Amino acid sequence: MWVKRQECPLGSGMIESACKWLIQQRFKGVGMRWSEDGFNHLLHLRLNWINHRFDSLFPHVSIRQIDPSHNR
Repeated sequence: MWVKRQECPLGSGMIESACKWLIQQRFKGVGMRWSEDGFNHLLHLRLNWINHRFDSLFPHVSIRQIDPSHNR
């Protein structure tokens, strides 16, 4: 089986944990309400930030201008 050869996790716990960390932690704060479009726009920004691809969205802005503690 391909999944076993790749040593991919078979359970959903790891995926659920990643979703909680990526999405719920940021977007489900007390009193927060998002339209579907607003959520989708912010989700793309969040994913690019987490994946260190934020620079490709805003090449004219230095990451250190936004977050001086960012180590790259």
